[in-house]
Amino acid sequence: MSEKYVVAFNRDRDFYQVPIALSKVNKLECLVTDFYTPDFIARSNSVSNTFFKRRHSPWIPSRKVSGTIRALLLQGLIALPFLRERQRYQLFKTLDRVLSVKAGRIASKTGSNLLLYSGYAKEAFLKVEGTETKRVLFVYHPHAQLPEEILEEDFQQHKRMAWSRNLHHLESKLSDNSRLSEEIRLADQIITASSFTKRSVQHVFPEKSDISVVPYGARLDYLEKELVPSSKDQCKFLFVGQGVQRKGLHHLINAWTDANIPNASLTLVCSVLDPDVEEVIDREDIQVKKNLRNSELRNLFFESDVFIMPSLVEGFGLVYLEAMAAGCYIIGSQNTGLPDLGIQEQEGITLSTINPQTVGEAITESLQRWQDGKINKSHIRSFVAKFTWELFQAKVNNVLSRSIER
Repeated sequence: MSEKYVVAFNRDRDFYQVPIALSKVNKLECLVTDFYTPDFIARSNSVSNTFFKRRHSPWIPSRKVSGTIRALLLQGLIALPFLRERQRYQLFKTLDRVLSVKAGRIASKTGSNLLLYSGYAKEAFLKVEGTETKRVLFVYHPHAQLPEEILEEDFQQHKRMAWSRNLHHLESKLSDNSRLSEEIRLADQIITASSFTKRSVQHVFPEKSDISVVPYGARLDYLEKELVPSSKDQCKFLFVGQGVQRKGLHHLINAWTDANIPNASLTLVCSVLDPDVEEVIDREDIQVKKNLRNSELRNLFFESDVFIMPSLVEGFGLVYLEAMAAGCYIIGSQNTGLPDLGIQEQEGITLSTINPQTVGEAITESLQRWQDGKINKSHIRSFVAKFTWELFQAKVNNVLSRSIER
């Protein structure tokens, strides 16, 4: 039985960490993707375009990568500005199928195993069904059923979130959850980045027991930047994410309004903001920012003391790692990747339930820590620095090695 794997996904998902993990131990048969910068271009000193640099890893030689002209053309169509969102989603799904078909063809031809991200697995898994090829599925988004139940229960208590609910229903409809269910059914083994995503899979497929949790790694560029000391005059809270129901922003706003803290400020960085939530944000101590450059966002992380994102559902939440790498104290929920990091009171607060009362108590507790000088940015950074991408890669390989042994 082969120990090599074919990996498939669009763009540079997870910064190529899964195929890098395999390549480091000579287990990468092929990466199937839409576009990958050839080695000779990536090595050229004249290449300054970040797109070409981002679409390449020194750990993955371009001879180990296979693309398709059709996938590249579809990527170009998706970028057309006049397309409707529904049309764009349909093109994405077509692209996913194109990559899956090619991954299945390569695995069948070479006798390799498959390690595919959800969305790119169905056709490939069906192609090798009945053979000795091992089908490993990386589920990076929770299965929709459990999040839907959680969000619906919350909505019954907060009817103002109708705009967010409609947006979520549209996204859920377009994302084709039946495809994910079929991929899970066909998978021999599953990897997730968080225990919540694992729980969402087993909520629908309780018989699926071979599921391993491998948490993501922190950003190296954030870990290398010098920390910014806390202000002595004001505790700075930061929220970064879509301003919609599933991020728990309505609970945060309600909690912040009730707390009415004189020596604290809250900055909201939202690419999308529910208009019903925006309508009630009318306070001098709350600032809303949109369309920030990467450098501006990074500076905000480092200038802040507490990062708060009380998500009702989250596949993992890489933003938590970014905030901790910048030295921020964390407030989040158990329905994220936070429980898998094992944070304690020195690093943050993981809430078991999300409502204005619990979020308000966490705000008050973290403010008290700031006032007492107990938010230690250096300690928080040291803690999260243990969660490297190298550790992620090693854990992925360990999971696959145990699978081969079995």
